[in-house]
Order: sequence, then C-alpha cells, then structure tokens
Amino acid sequence: MQSPTPNAKRIAAEEKVFNDPEYQRAQPRFVDWIEQLQRAQTADDLNALQYELVIEFGARQDAFAEVIPPRQKQANEEIRRLKDVRPFSLEEMEHQQAQLRGVAHAKAVYRALQHATRVVADGMVWRALDYDRTAIAVLADGDRVGHFADDEGFQVELRGLDHIRDHYGVLAFHNDLTNCLRVGDLTAIFTTDDGHRLPVPIEVKKSEVLAEDSPQVKRILAAMHRLNNGRLHLPLAYRTYLNDLPELIRRAKATGHATIHPAPCVFVEAVDYRHFGGRPEAVGEITRKVHEKLGWLGSGDLILTGMTGVSRMRDRYETVSELAPITIFPLPPEDVADLLFGFVDVKVHLNVPLLQIAFARKGFYTDVSRAPESGRIFLTAETNTSGTRVPAHLREQVLHEMMTPSTLTRMVEYIVGSGLAAQWRAPGSAPLVGFANERRAWTKDGSVDVSSVSLLPAGFPARA
Repeated sequence: MQSPTPNAKRIAAEEKVFNDPEYQRAQPRFVDWIEQLQRAQTADDLNALQYELVIEFGARQDAFAEVIPPRQKQANEEIRRLKDVRPFSLEEMEHQQAQLRGVAHAKAVYRALQHATRVVADGMVWRALDYDRTAIAVLADGDRVGHFADDEGFQVELRGLDHIRDHYGVLAFHNDLTNCLRVGDLTAIFTTDDGHRLPVPIEVKKSEVLAEDSPQVKRILAAMHRLNNGRLHLPLAYRTYLNDLPELIRRAKATGHATIHPAPCVFVEAVDYRHFGGRPEAVGEITRKVHEKLGWLGSGDLILTGMTGVSRMRDRYETVSELAPITIFPLPPEDVADLLFGFVDVKVHLNVPLLQIAFARKGFYTDVSRAPESGRIFLTAETNTSGTRVPAHLREQVLHEMMTPSTLTRMVEYIVGSGLAAQWRAPGSAPLVGFANERRAWTKDGSVDVSSVSLLPAGFPARA
C-alpha cells in the first residue's frame, strides 16, 4: 500500500508543534473563527471576521520579526566566535546549537499558526465566491505571498479595503491573508444580475501609477480574461462522502480510531491522536490489523492514500488551489479545528484496480499515471474512439474531499461523450472544469449575501 507519510524528521518536527503550549492555546480562537465563518450570512459578517484575522495575523508577524531573527543572528554569531576560541568550549557550543534548535521550532510553530489563519481566510473566499472552484483556481495562479507588507504599504492596502467597501458597497479581501488569492493585492467580490459572483483583482500602490503594460496589470487582465473565457461548469452534481465524516470523527474521538467503507474502492479511517499520547506505535498496530482485515494490503494492488495531516504539512509550503480548504468542510467547528491543527487525522484509501473496474463498466479503459507524470495527470480514460486525461487535482479531490468515484466516472463520461475531450489535447488549452453548483456539497444554507450591488460600477478600477 503506497503511503504519503513524510519522513521521520518531518514527523518528529510536527509532533513538537502539536505539543507546543502556544500552538495548543491557539486552538480555541480558531474554533470561534470557524464558527463565525459557518454562521456568516452577509458581507458584514465576513468583513468582521476578516479584520479579526488581519489583527491576529499581523500581530503574530510583528512579534515573530521582533524576536526570532535577532535570536538566530545572535546564536550564529556566537557559534562563529566560539569556533576560534581556545580552549574550545563544547558546553558553550552545545548551548548555542540548542538556541538554534529553539529558533527552528519557534519558526515551525509560527508557520503552522499563520498557515492555519490563512486556511480560515480561504474558507471566507470560498463562501464569498459561492464555492466556485474554477474562479479560485484562476485567482490562485502565481506565487503565494503569505505575509503582510511593511507598515506603510500595509496601511495603504487596508485603506484600499475600506475604500472599496465604503464607495462601492462590496466585500473585498486582502490577498496576502489567504493562500488562494494571488493576483493583485486585493480582490473585490461583485454579484452580477444573474446572481453569479464576479471577483475583481486590484493592485494597490503607495505612490506610482501603474502603466497599462506593467506586469501587475497584465496579470490582472489575463486573470479577468480567463475568468470570462477559460472555465467550464459541467451540468453534473458534485457528490462526496463528507456527510459521513461527522459520525466517523465522533467515533474516532470516543475510541481513538474509526473506519467506514463507503464504496468498493474507497476506505476511510479517522484517528484521534490524543488517545495515544506518547504511544504512536499503538496507532500503527491498530491500522495494521484493520488493513489486514480489509485484505488490500497483501493483494499487490496499487492503493493511493490521502491524509489530512500530510495535506496540511504540504500546504504550508505550496497549496493546491483547486482543493477546498478544511474550514468549509460540513463539520462542527471543534472537529474542523481538530483537523486543521492535526489532532485528528482522516485517511482516505483508494483501490486503483477497483476504480478501474468502475470505469470499465462505463466502457473506459484507464491507465493510472505514475511519478513523475502523476504530478500533472491522475489517469487517462479511453474508449475505442476517444478519451481524455484527468488532471492530478481530481485525484486529490477523491483523497482529500472524499469525492465519490461515481462523480469522477460521470465527469469523464460527460466530457468524452460531449466532444469536449478534444479541448484537452493541446497543452494549456483545456478550460478549468468545475461542477454547476458545488455549494450543495458543502452546506445546506443559501449563498452569502456579499453585496447589494448588481452591476460592476462604470470605471471601477483595476488599481486603487
């Protein structure tokens, strides 16, 4: 069975983060923010939450900058000095090395908390855009900043948020607070006459006026063009097993480990690590017995595994923009926070040969990609006359969002049967593909009322 488990060094560092008092003390605040996110019904609700996150994120960034870099610099300088001191003091050198290890741990805790804050902000973006996955993928093109600008530039950006709200009556997000907004500095969310959401990236500058041919403006115009022309929403329902998660996690919290087997090719485990304390081997023994009973482990079949814990560690460095953040999962706020902080882990196992059988019943021969191609392509599905490549992020939707295999097969069947597969043949030509109304997969509530403005105001700026 293929395992996505990180190496022992990464796991040990992650365990230290879990056990850090500052990290643990932060969790109740996140429960409150997730509850606010779930209750939000208006732009004012989301804006109030955004400003709470901005204050927390900025204060943590300032505190880190004041303490950690000076400590690291001091320790490195002392180590360089000690190398030339005779007689050599091993005790002093070990003390400074311990200082550096403390700095590394403080960085890890800081990175974990900042990332968790950005995931809450990502949840706001998904709700404000009515769960439009393809729009978010467009806006996530580029490198994540992940931190606020210097004080002067930051204040200009905050004034830009207020200006958009006060003069245009719409919600806007500070992009650096998120993982998923990377085009421009701010993103305003408008509602069109037909009820769809229109995100507008905006570049904010302290002084100079951006030229029309500047790289920033070109990126904004390219994003707007792709929002208008490079997306495809299939007339299919997006279905997942997420509604099974609350009960699965409830049982895991009661006993430490729980499982469900919602489809022949899908098996799901939930683990509450707090039951096992300093006995990680106990978790391994339980899962080994469960897998032996399942019968997949010794079958020689290719088993793909997704873990919320591994996704969390990966996303701190590079987020998969097409994937929904944990903060919109249909769970109680405490469960969402436990997944976000890693105290509870959900593992989804996908039996590839059994998935291929499901495709074969629809008339498709499938070939599942291996590394390095698997970084781009999940699988190739073909009939006697046509076929298509399924992007890698759809594999992650099965493993992370618990998308049902039948949703995957129906999507491929529709794309091939409608002739849309031809658009995937030229590199870079394929539109981003989403489903007609994903909101139903995430919530039973209606859309958040992000604005009372029905049309983009004449002359609305791409720059503020």
